[in-house]
Amino acid sequence: MIQARAEENVITLNIHNSVGESYWKKSDREENCVEDVEDLQKLLNKNKNASRIDVYINSPGGSVSEGISIYNILKRTRAYKRVFIDGFACSIASVIAMAGNSISMPKSSMQMIHNAWTWTAGNANELRKTADDLDKINEVVVNAYMSKFKGTEEELRKLLDNESYLTADECLRYGLCTKIVEDSEDTQNDVEEGLEATTNMFENKLNQLISIKNAIRNLGVETVPSETVKEPTGETVKEDETVNEALKSKVADRNVVKEKVEEFKATELQKFFNYKPEK
Repeated sequence: MIQARAEENVITLNIHNSVGESYWKKSDREENCVEDVEDLQKLLNKNKNASRIDVYINSPGGSVSEGISIYNILKRTRAYKRVFIDGFACSIASVIAMAGNSISMPKSSMQMIHNAWTWTAGNANELRKTADDLDKINEVVVNAYMSKFKGTEEELRKLLDNESYLTADECLRYGLCTKIVEDSEDTQNDVEEGLEATTNMFENKLNQLISIKNAIRNLGVETVPSETVKEPTGETVKEDETVNEALKSKVADRNVVKEKVEEFKATELQKFFNYKPEK
């Protein structure tokens, strides 16, 4: 079960119990509880301007397909992802953790990683196909772990073969977490990572503004001397109506773009700094 809560520019996800499964009826679930990937995607779509996503994990694992999809959705979002392993992150839940920009573990938490497994029945050919399918699924899981793993792929596969329970210290050594935290450190970490997330988001928006400015330059309107652009009068029209009409068109285009830029700036300032321009 995944519970989700969005406030301001932060989305909080609590991944508890089995991934992709819930023993609770929808009517019994807490508000903003996300049961599957579809619900998670709806929540993210409603909060596209979130600058940070906090993911809290205590899960034995669950559906590989659901877990991989959650991992990929989180990786795809531009928001800064902070993962906190509150208890155990086992099986596919540990794969979801790899989507974090930062992965924090107290010393009292663990991860468990292993090869994909399933229940099956059938004849020899069907059993061989199931084994081949599991090998392919393992490759997907290995790719996710290797995005963080500090070691060789051979070392990782050995850990998977042994169904390894890893302490926080071991996870840090292998790169499966980025830091070990204690309660006293949480407040300072929140401040530092919050500042980092806000800075990254502001830089992205600034780059967008620069792109718009460059687009204005590409229009070529800045090469037009301002003194040559005049409102047409009875005298100026007589000089060269074709030239003046072309100049007027460029100035009109420039004014439209400038209005769009100002509108964009006002909107983004209001979103990220809770700033409302004076009227």
